[in-house]
Amino acid sequence: MKKVNAIGFALFLTAMTALVSCTNQDAGTYSVNSSQLKDGAWKVTYFWDKDHDETASLSSYEILFNDDGSVTAVSGSDVINGTWLVGSDDSQPKLILSFSAAPFAEISDDWHVTNQTNNLMNLEDVSGGNGSTELLTLEKI
Repeated sequence: MKKVNAIGFALFLTAMTALVSCTNQDAGTYSVNSSQLKDGAWKVTYFWDKDHDETASLSSYEILFNDDGSVTAVSGSDVINGTWLVGSDDSQPKLILSFSAAPFAEISDDWHVTNQTNNLMNLEDVSGGNGSTELLTLEKI
């Protein structure tokens, strides 16, 4: 009987060790990898603004995230400058974008990062006022 209890206890310790050693990313929370953002050009492949799709107004721009916290969106001779910053809110990673000129002023917001890979970033913002949801997807070019 002692052998069975010892085996059970050993299995319990192994399981607890595995749970404790999980990283935040394993648990579904992580920080934004700003190195991936700065490594190459990005474009907007989806932008849902409250109740309609506005992807077309942004999809022709190439977006560059710079080391100094500036961000540049370029489409032909049209250049729109802004700033970017990463952070967290309630343990959720955020990408904070700020642009003053249209059409990128529409995405000036603090976006919760719902998914990030080397080539894709899914972002979400839920309005505190009316509860509407905005969705933004950036893909590496």
